[in-house]
Amino acid sequence: LDEANDNITIISRIPTEWNPELVLSGLTDAFRAHPEANCLLLASDWAIDAVQAAAEKFDKWHPEGDPKHIWIASNDLLTGAIPAMENGYIDVSVTWDAESQAKEAARVLMDLVQGKDPGCGPDGCLAKGSVATPATIKSMTNYWARKYK
Repeated sequence: LDEANDNITIISRIPTEWNPELVLSGLTDAFRAHPEANCLLLASDWAIDAVQAAAEKFDKWHPEGDPKHIWIASNDLLTGAIPAMENGYIDVSVTWDAESQAKEAARVLMDLVQGKDPGCGPDGCLAKGSVATPATIKSMTNYWARKYK
């Protein structure tokens, strides 16, 4: 992230195949090749422990407010990532509202059973998610992952 020019440059994509070891080795290699990296976008935070381990190797695992902090945006905010969010290591995450998804699924199902068009858009019938930050995580309602620590 080049804050002076408001630009984002992708310097590395890490294929993980849902394997934490690949996250650790890929991110380690990326930090080694690009020590200037100051931002991560995690397609999911299921391997936050591997992300933390790689960042610590390069002195990049610091909470918001620390000059060495790297910005982290994630998807899911799964149970294992909650402490990283609460302690300011993850800056923002998109989460899934299980109650909204269940209500939308029931609505669509009822419309289909009744022979009605559920009125879904081109991307399907989607329920809205939530955006979590360290400031909002503790007050979020319908946040399923908090219940499964």
